[in-house]
Amino acid sequence: MKSLLVLARNDSREAIRVAAGLTIFGHDVNLIMMRKVDESEINATDVEILELADIEPLSTSADDDSGLAVISKQALLEHMTAADGILNF
Repeated sequence: MKSLLVLARNDSREAIRVAAGLTIFGHDVNLIMMRKVDESEINATDVEILELADIEPLSTSADDDSGLAVISKQALLEHMTAADGILNF
């Protein structure tokens, strides 16, 4: 089992789909939104996919009002250092 980090930089929906898909193989997956996510970008199906995959996304955007937990640059670095692999979308 690998610890994988998915960074959603430009394509949040694809990052969500990939993160959820990686859990099928038994990997430990973290998803971090690297910018404020517009509500029009993510729909109810995306939220349901994350819930089914047991992934709680985090955010690095201090002005993110989506309800995601916001992490510091230091916490982001810690996630990156701990991951066996990083995928960037």
